[in-house]
Amino acid sequence: MRSEFGVAIVAPLPPIKGGVAQHSSSMVGAFEDLGNRVTKVSWCRQYPARLYPGDRVDKVNSSFHTLSWWNPVSWLSVRRLTANADLIVFPWFTPFNFWVLVVLVTRRRGRCVAIVHNVETHERVLFNPLIARLVLHGLSGYVTHSKAVAGELEALIGGRRIVTVAHPPNLKIEAHPFPPFPPIRLLFLGHLRPYKGIDVLIDAVSKLRLAGSNACLTVAGEDWGIGKGLMDRAETAGVAAYVDFQLGYVPDDDVDGLIADHHILVQPYLTSSQSGVVPLAHEAGRPVVVTRTGGLDEAVEVGITGEVALPGDPLSLAEAITRATALLDNPMDPPTVSWRDVARAVLSFSVSDASERHRLEN
Repeated sequence: MRSEFGVAIVAPLPPIKGGVAQHSSSMVGAFEDLGNRVTKVSWCRQYPARLYPGDRVDKVNSSFHTLSWWNPVSWLSVRRLTANADLIVFPWFTPFNFWVLVVLVTRRRGRCVAIVHNVETHERVLFNPLIARLVLHGLSGYVTHSKAVAGELEALIGGRRIVTVAHPPNLKIEAHPFPPFPPIRLLFLGHLRPYKGIDVLIDAVSKLRLAGSNACLTVAGEDWGIGKGLMDRAETAGVAAYVDFQLGYVPDDDVDGLIADHHILVQPYLTSSQSGVVPLAHEAGRPVVVTRTGGLDEAVEVGITGEVALPGDPLSLAEAITRATALLDNPMDPPTVSWRDVARAVLSFSVSDASERHRLEN
């Protein structure tokens, strides 16, 4: 790969919040570390307010935050801004704003690579498979972070070349010693959304307490409209005194300390593709409890780095948490995958021969 190889990344980037923006920012850094010239194109207005219940960044002013969901001029500008790129990279995680990506890839599919976070949205959207196929078919290549997502993608678009690389940690996290226990301090970290099964986790804490465990739970993250219901659930389950709700987006600089204050991270999802929280837990030397849905359990070595439960089953989740407490005496090795590994996977799809690129794009 020549040192001035040009990569354009079209993605949400900080100060936009969330895991995809963190992921995309890490990819920018990895491409640059590998000696590539990177062009960034991001959003100044990504969604209308009604589609984003959390506290969003309303408007971003920078030289590369130029796209707006309501502005057709900005949609068309994406072709001009990426015109000189040898490879164009974008994340696929939602069908909203798909028209911008259609503009981006039209007659350029031979130099486009998608990082597919999930094929289907967690809350099913009408025509999602049709829209995903419209955007994703015929690209130079695809990178996923779980075999489950790769399988869904292959079923959607056929036998295209797909590379699966484990998800590295989105943030720099230190491996702090465990806090004293008892009590066993459980942490749910992330947006509060219905598909994440936090109500099941609260019921699991109730079962643990009834069985004599001294477990307590922190629910930390931005409330997407279910926080009050979860508080009511804790009251009904008799564990309100043992569940600490820290509602609000957790700034990147606070994540390290928050994880350090807990023993086990729990991802009780009802549906999933993969999770960016699991690599953070492993980087911090914390075991995780996840559910067997999507590719969530692929990142867990059962009995070594975590435990697995059935989705939607409080008893199964409580039993998995109990098993995970036995892992607290075993030091964990940090993950070995890096963002450079993901960047190399993306760059492996570059087509240097002009005639071959023309064949792919036509």
